Amino acid sequence: MAGRLLKDVVIAGGGVMGMSTAFNLTKFTHPSKICMLEPDPTYVRSASALSWASIRQQFSLAENIKLSQSSIKFIKDIDQYLRVQGEEDAIDINYKHGSYLFLAREETAHLLEENIAVQKEANVKVHNKTTNDTLTLHYNKFVNATGIHAKFTNNLLNEVLPSDSKFDLPVTPQRNFTFNIACKDGPANLPLTLCPLKTVIRSEGPNYIVKSSVGTLTDNQEELEDFGDVDDANFVEDIWENLAYRIPAFEATKILGGWVGYYEYNTLDQNALIGRHPAVADHYFINGFSGHGIQQSPAAGQCLAEIMCGVEPHLDIAALSLERVVENKPYRERNIL
Repeated sequence: MAGRLLKDVVIAGGGVMGMSTAFNLTKFTHPSKICMLEPDPTYVRSASALSWASIRQQFSLAENIKLSQSSIKFIKDIDQYLRVQGEEDAIDINYKHGSYLFLAREETAHLLEENIAVQKEANVKVHNKTTNDTLTLHYNKFVNATGIHAKFTNNLLNEVLPSDSKFDLPVTPQRNFTFNIACKDGPANLPLTLCPLKTVIRSEGPNYIVKSSVGTLTDNQEELEDFGDVDDANFVEDIWENLAYRIPAFEATKILGGWVGYYEYNTLDQNALIGRHPAVADHYFINGFSGHGIQQSPAAGQCLAEIMCGVEPHLDIAALSLERVVENKPYRERNIL
């Protein structure tokens, strides 16, 4: 059965970026005028659900620091924003205030010192319906918030655009392996620690989660359906030696399990892309966060909603617009985990 639906705004992707954009758009327009498209209402394979969900302010660019600072305020006070009217129970997302520890070799220590200077300057602290019916959706504004599928979504748009309006979105899924490990004599309450050679580890309850931040890029959309088991060989070959060298207690380690997750990796500069399509009016992007999306989603969604409604963004994120892609001018974030 075919149908027709008219909406003011269509948001492709119901993850944290799509949700944040929709939430903030309701400050300017009635919720009934917004339509969100999300193929996985269970969020079992959501990149956000499979992420570490860590929050930090230690970036090398002021825009990323401010996005995280603004988002932290929302996350800490999330109950006052998202509690359903009439509900007695407060929203508890089990937020834990933690820290990050960046380790460096002597030859790269100056990069951390430069980053710290930037951080000090910034004062671093749906109803879902499944149907087989055909529906024609008409809209005035469209948001690409499809995360690791952003490039494929954009390619569908390119198929109907004239050649001078086509735009290549530099966002590619990056496959990562996270391991849950036990270490009897390991340090307690270990902050999220980045070791040289890109090993990342933090305490998770009585145990630890660890990964290599050097993931595998893939342009094969079928591969994104593979959320198979992690291979212990990846831990032994890519992580263990470096980890034990930095923290000798981890020479005696037991692998308890693990999972596969993905980053929406911006191949241009590993930084967010927020704003209008360079050539198509009323088409917008909120993509490419390269691993720091969930922590910046409240502020990023608010900024995009403000841009879409002709309001000056509450944060200066002009440097994160898509013009830098067209001009091939990377605005690189060095602190990518």
